Amino acid sequence: MWISLIRHFIFGRFGNQEEWIRFRLDLNRIVHLFGEQHIPRLSLAALLNESLNLPDIFVRPLERTAYGVTAEELVALCTITKHLRPQNIVEFGTFDGRSTLHFALNSESDTMVTTIDVQAGEFDFQGDPAIARTVRIGECFSADRLRNRINSIQGDSRSVELSDLAGAVDLIFIDADHSKDAVLKDSRRALELKASNGWVIWHDYRVIRGVTEALDDLSRQIPLFNVSGTSLVVHRAQRICPSLDKTAQGVVGSV
Repeated sequence: MWISLIRHFIFGRFGNQEEWIRFRLDLNRIVHLFGEQHIPRLSLAALLNESLNLPDIFVRPLERTAYGVTAEELVALCTITKHLRPQNIVEFGTFDGRSTLHFALNSESDTMVTTIDVQAGEFDFQGDPAIARTVRIGECFSADRLRNRINSIQGDSRSVELSDLAGAVDLIFIDADHSKDAVLKDSRRALELKASNGWVIWHDYRVIRGVTEALDDLSRQIPLFNVSGTSLVVHRAQRICPSLDKTAQGVVGSV
């Protein structure tokens, strides 16, 4: 990411509009790393109560679209998944399915990943010219060997029928509608689905305003932590070990 930013500053040129929007989002992420924020930061190792003994992960060399998770964020999601060994994973917001596939790739063979998106087929960017190519919902896993472990549902994450998963989901990833009201509603739904020792993870904190405002409000009600070097925010029931943060600082960003 740093090399990309330096290259663009030096040459002042972008190959297409998607490169520009990716640059803008990455710059926004970097600026916010140094600013004041309401939600405390912790390294990935501290969140996992580990020092440097983080689990090995699997990552596919898939193209990142402008609105997808960064490489650092993907590593964090894979590491958390590998560490938790969840039986049930739910994702709000499928998009291209890159994160969906990696949840399946880094979980046990009997783990089911349920991913929900209000759209189906070709993704509708609603006139946003940021993406230079067509994106199809779930394209990253549609032909993959792990497809049989992914339950793809078209529907609204705030109202789709999930009663059979209430209180039984070990890992929930929220990256759907980014408006404040929608994020708060998705969050309430996720907390209802979460198992007693489950985790909830949000994407785009301090990158997109609606997400940031919603999570800042939510942080006054439940403990939230921002994974250092990313826009990911995590809620979990177990005790966090901040004492590990000094020894493990920068684990995510250095991968």
